[in-house]
Amino acid sequence: MGLSEYRCPRFETLHPLALFGGAAKARGVIPGRDRGANTRTLTMAETQVCAASDVPENGVISREIGEELVAIYNINGTYYATEARCSHGMADLADGTLEDDVIECNFHFGAFHVPSGKAVSPPCFIPIKTFKTEVRDGQVFVDLDVPAPTAEA
Repeated sequence: MGLSEYRCPRFETLHPLALFGGAAKARGVIPGRDRGANTRTLTMAETQVCAASDVPENGVISREIGEELVAIYNINGTYYATEARCSHGMADLADGTLEDDVIECNFHFGAFHVPSGKAVSPPCFIPIKTFKTEVRDGQVFVDLDVPAPTAEA
């Protein structure tokens, strides 16, 4: 079935998420309400990704959240999360080297400032996404819809 043939059974129209193969995050309205002034947008909530103890101090691991591979960092007891794929070579940054607050990709040795996502060493020039990260009750939670407060503007 091609994209032009995919129809939403409820509304008999093209389904916009079909263009992204299901990888897009859905946003909708509260069921049972019309689309008037009382409509509220629903967003994806934060996700528990691992125990804080799974991430060694001054270390990094990667975990899948839905279809997103996310790198989780513990830098001197502060936790951060970024997209795990290098913006230059698509390597998993968790396989790289973390030195202070900079992760170096093991593929072409480009590097990123973890708190901001900024590319700091060639051949990387495109920043990586950062995500809001919290530790509660010994668990690490990541919100893919909210950038880290330390993200580059």
